[in-house]
Amino acid sequence: MTTNSLVAELNAYHRWATEKVLKLCDGVSDEELDRQRPMGFGSLRATLFHLLAAERLWMDRWRGKEWAPLETDPAGISVAGLREAMLNANAERQALITEEEQTGFTRIVEYRNLQKVFFRHEIGDLLLHVENHAIHHRAQALNFLRHLGRTVAGGIDYLFYKIAFP
Repeated sequence: MTTNSLVAELNAYHRWATEKVLKLCDGVSDEELDRQRPMGFGSLRATLFHLLAAERLWMDRWRGKEWAPLETDPAGISVAGLREAMLNANAERQALITEEEQTGFTRIVEYRNLQKVFFRHEIGDLLLHVENHAIHHRAQALNFLRHLGRTVAGGIDYLFYKIAFP
């Protein structure tokens, strides 16, 4: 598998798994979205919002925008709003992936983290980081949903994606 195909494949898996989690959220009440539990970012809504905020933050870094703090206030965002924003973020990331394929994902991105510490990494490593970051928080979201009696038939592990899309 080439770097190009690996990055494209993981992005497709990321989109599929995130949509699976968001589909489970359909019909979840605001009270359930905001129910506090000692995991993730404290609530299902806040955990899902963190996924979206991280996507936006990294896209800004990849596009060379100035430092900005991570968005942290999920107040009022609906599941439909999260889904639409995540689809838009994924479309923007897919466009970036298409641009970066020509260089083999070796472009160096310079950015400052949330504490304003300077870093330099290849765009390929950063794309893979975002995909892995999402896996962690999707698992937390699934745990919130499990407490609401909602589960994904077959799971959302990568192999289940490959079974769905051989």
